[in-house]
Amino acid sequence: MNDKLTLNKLEKLIELETQLRGEYQQQLDDKDIAIAQLTVDKTALEAQISEREKTIATQLAAPSGVIGYCSAACSVWVPWSSASAGVARDAAASAASETGSNFMGGILS
Repeated sequence: MNDKLTLNKLEKLIELETQLRGEYQQQLDDKDIAIAQLTVDKTALEAQISEREKTIATQLAAPSGVIGYCSAACSVWVPWSSASAGVARDAAASAASETGSNFMGGILS
């Protein structure tokens, strides 16, 4: 008699499991797909972060003293700082007058 009750309970549990699986399996599958896509996205973002960290490390390792540009028209090194802007402008003007060019347009006038 006791075995019969246990068997009936087991059958009811199996039926309940089957019913619940039928109701929620699509939702579980959708969640699995979403998790898989998010995992792929996370991996891609981690790769981007790694590349950007390498780029930043490279940029930070670059010399950071005087940064500027050199005009091919005058071959004068123009430092990039507001403190030496007047000196740079005067040097560029001097080089321009020596070569007879007005490479800076109306800036020097």
